[in-house]
Amino acid sequence: MAVELRYGAQTAGWRTTSGGLTLMVPVPVLAGAESGILLPGDVILHEEAPDCVHAETACGHFVALKMPIAQDLAATSERLYDSLLTKLDGLSLLRIWNFVPAINMGEGEAENYQRFCTGRARGFAGRGVPLGAYPAASAVGCQGDALLTFAVATTEPEPIHFENPLQVPAFHYPKEYGPDAPAFSRATACGLADGALFVSGTASVRGHLTVHPGELAGQLTVTAENLRAILGAAKRAPGGGEPSWCCAYVRRAEDAAPVEDWLRAQGWARLGRYTLVQSDICRKDLMVEVELSWSPGRTACQPDALEAARG
Repeated sequence: MAVELRYGAQTAGWRTTSGGLTLMVPVPVLAGAESGILLPGDVILHEEAPDCVHAETACGHFVALKMPIAQDLAATSERLYDSLLTKLDGLSLLRIWNFVPAINMGEGEAENYQRFCTGRARGFAGRGVPLGAYPAASAVGCQGDALLTFAVATTEPEPIHFENPLQVPAFHYPKEYGPDAPAFSRATACGLADGALFVSGTASVRGHLTVHPGELAGQLTVTAENLRAILGAAKRAPGGGEPSWCCAYVRRAEDAAPVEDWLRAQGWARLGRYTLVQSDICRKDLMVEVELSWSPGRTACQPDALEAARG
């Protein structure tokens, strides 16, 4: 059993089974597998409620939060992140997935994504998380009216966060992208977790500028180059061990076929280990975003490994 993320749901939420947890995300599946494994191993539930679930496997901890959006998305996001960081206090964050309804709605500082970034930044600041200590993350659109956030954390101290040498760190973006910069690293690795590595949502951005705005083929080329650069910074060769999961967020459904062809050409995407979904992306001129995950391996998932990490 495992913690599994499943796309194509009608509504956001989760369901539990004996030893398993399935997260339901309301975005349409365009191609590939409907789900991927976030944490392998039997699941122990610590908390389950309609708006929250906290679980643990021998590979780490997991928290999911669902919060209806009040009048101000920034305030909702801040409350959600304060709750998330409280529940994971004392643990090291490895990866966060954010699903933001109508993520591109609004203009300028009133855009939903910018309001989300403001709330997230305030949430991290309120808990004393410094620049450069943010985990890998993504923020994409979803259906429904609730902000949905999933997080993986570990007992291993001080995970390693990586940046792309071809890009400005997101937390140093200039004010033209909003009053509060996006709070995430390009990738995060955990030494204990037998090669665990999470690569954030990656798109056609160089420095801080969108490259080939609105043009799919050029964006796929730059995205591939960015992924190679991130994996190089993390000292992970694309062919040196296949990702346990890859997800591509595609803005237009008609782009699914060329994106799937591109994925198969990368060498690290294998049938059954990738998912293409239709989702809006943080910038309106980005057509595709790709994330990669190498989840914790069998060695780290043994119970004695978890006990050793706890000391």
